[in-house]
Amino acid sequence: MDKLVVMLLFSISTIGLSAQNRLNNLFDVRNNKFIISSSSQLSQDKSMNVDLDSDGKKEKIIIGRSHPIGTKICVFKEQYRKQLLDGIECDESFFDEYGELNEEYYIQASCIDFNGDGKSELIISIGDKLLTLQSFIFKVRDAKEHSFKYIGKIDGQTYMYLDENNHIIAPFGSQGLFDEYICNGETILKATN
Repeated sequence: MDKLVVMLLFSISTIGLSAQNRLNNLFDVRNNKFIISSSSQLSQDKSMNVDLDSDGKKEKIIIGRSHPIGTKICVFKEQYRKQLLDGIECDESFFDEYGELNEEYYIQASCIDFNGDGKSELIISIGDKLLTLQSFIFKVRDAKEHSFKYIGKIDGQTYMYLDENNHIIAPFGSQGLFDEYICNGETILKATN
């Protein structure tokens, strides 16, 4: 079989059932608990309300422009507010010197319960859907003031997705290569291939 046909068939098979989500999103978590915004859309806040910790109260997640400058990725739990990327090292290509998301980049907030404990982990993904992607994972805790603990980041390229075992798959290159990660709610472990 022609090499080009084999590569095309492989590419189509890796897209799978969530093809549309993978084309539109940075991280396909196989649910509708996400918001995504491009750099040009940040002037209008996007938000979602979701019960992250199964306490019956919804937390609010907002992506938008911070005023007077910068980008906000905030979560509100009761009266407490957390700017999620404060103090976390991101790829230098994501933001300009004023903290504004550079053109052609996207930010996505997603929620998924990796370990089945009833509490969703919060994933903030930033990337250009082409060469650079980073996903930052936060554990949701019962504590009021310090409810969101940063547990690590995963580097990728175009998109990430969850496989049937809730392992994080981060494809790279054009040869069907990928890194696989396991998040147990406390740490992120790289699986050996």
